[in-house]
Amino acid sequence: MCDWLPGLITLSGHSGDWNRYLEALYNCFADDFIRVRPFINGKPVVIDNRRLLNGKELTFWHIISEGKTEEDRVPNLRRCECIRWPRAIIDHAGGGCVKYWEDERKGENRSNLWLEPADYHVVLVKKPDYYLLLTGFLLYGEHNRAVLRKEHDAWIKAGAARHG
Repeated sequence: MCDWLPGLITLSGHSGDWNRYLEALYNCFADDFIRVRPFINGKPVVIDNRRLLNGKELTFWHIISEGKTEEDRVPNLRRCECIRWPRAIIDHAGGGCVKYWEDERKGENRSNLWLEPADYHVVLVKKPDYYLLLTGFLLYGEHNRAVLRKEHDAWIKAGAARHG
């Protein structure tokens, strides 16, 4: 695994107190994306701070929870533990551990960062002057890995064909 990847932030490390843990997670998120913005490809990575749920940005909830709709999202402890990973992956996007590719989904140009050794995927929406952090999550199952591998390889091959 890449030696720059931060350690996990655990619930047990906060005496099993969910409210204390949630605030610690949010402080990590704020440190990584609000107080000091990361950059990728020379552009800042920002979050949408216009939409809040329980006083916290939807992006935060997307990183620590799972579910089909905003109202039905449920915290996932494994996702919570990895709260420091999206920033670290963005910061190391040019390195050998992180696979990068672009695609279009739901009418948006997206940039994907996959830390394959840790099975963690970060999704950014590519805008003209910045990137918008959409989500970050752990992958489960070989099918999901195969889909990302196929997308990445197709993007690399298309780029080689354009430049070859």
